[in-house]
Amino acid sequence: MVRRRHSPLKPMPWFTALRAHFLTATVAPVLVGTAAAWYQTGRFDALRFTLALVGAALVHLGANMSNDYFDARSETDALNASGSAFSGGSRVIQDGLIPARHILIAAIACITAGSLIGIWLVVSLRSLWLLGIGMAGVFCAFFYTGVPLRLGYRGFAEILNGISFGPIIALGAFAVQAPLWSWTALAASLPPGLLLGGLLVINEFPDHDADKAVGKKTVVVLLGKPRALLVYDAALALPFLWVIAFAAAGVFPAWTLLAVLSAPLAVRAIRVAHEHHGDNRRLAAANRDTFYLHLSFSLLFAAGLFIG
Repeated sequence: MVRRRHSPLKPMPWFTALRAHFLTATVAPVLVGTAAAWYQTGRFDALRFTLALVGAALVHLGANMSNDYFDARSETDALNASGSAFSGGSRVIQDGLIPARHILIAAIACITAGSLIGIWLVVSLRSLWLLGIGMAGVFCAFFYTGVPLRLGYRGFAEILNGISFGPIIALGAFAVQAPLWSWTALAASLPPGLLLGGLLVINEFPDHDADKAVGKKTVVVLLGKPRALLVYDAALALPFLWVIAFAAAGVFPAWTLLAVLSAPLAVRAIRVAHEHHGDNRRLAAANRDTFYLHLSFSLLFAAGLFIG
């Protein structure tokens, strides 16, 4: 019996390659940045919001596929026997579902399309500040694993991701609505970035052995699992302390304390991570809870800014 191979023209392998479920990492800071602009200036332009969201999402999808391509070249995903929905890449290259060169072409196409939307916004708003933010975002998206820089392999890439999916996207979304600098928007951008950094850390636990074998210097590889857990704890706890402190100081409206309602997810994720950090199957619950924590905290925080 001849087994049929998946064609790269069929939709499911491409849906897997996009890893679209991680787009929440983009949606969250766009909502927070937009909400901060509404809170400070009362401005909201639906078209600009939509373009900012679509442009950032395209760059993010391009980054996902670029990471798959370059991780395939380094063989870290091929060595990873513990891949899941949260770690180990999409594996469409390793499973022979889509040729590597097609993934790279699609990645470049998505990043280019997102960049063109960004250029249109920059020209229409005449904002050099927005141009700088956009260039930083595209640079981080491609060179996170792209040669020659391979920033994600050189140590503490979690900070780079936190900045990319926190201040860069949130301040970009703010600038699209109100092209000016705002310390309040910067303060609001940090909690989603911290939680995204925490999500990346917990997702790196199953990848530890493969990453170490190819010299990928993640926090988990550099610090070891016990100390990396402390980084994870801090990344999940600090956003709550941050919002409480800034709400008490009057920088954020009191309604942003709605974000505290997501605290049970943080407590459960931390407990599971400490109990099962050596068991990838049981650790998956912490991966899942951190994913939903990032989304729920950000939605509640953004809602608080809008209401406030």
